[in-house]
Amino acid sequence: MPKKYIINKGATILFWNDGTKTIVKKSKEDKYDKRIGFLTAYFQKNSGLSKNKANKYLDSLIEEK
Repeated sequence: MPKKYIINKGATILFWNDGTKTIVKKSKEDKYDKRIGFLTAYFQKNSGLSKNKANKYLDSLIEEK
């Protein structure tokens, strides 16, 4: 779990015990959702994927009908 987090005006920043931080910002087209921002940053840090690959993976998820 992050040791600290900041949610501010469309950006989420998670601070980790190893001294790193993960930053997620909403795009102009997106409506900001603090839960999605936190979970996206958490996934990027813990998935083992690069930020770009983590975002592509999340974008590829298909909603079940």
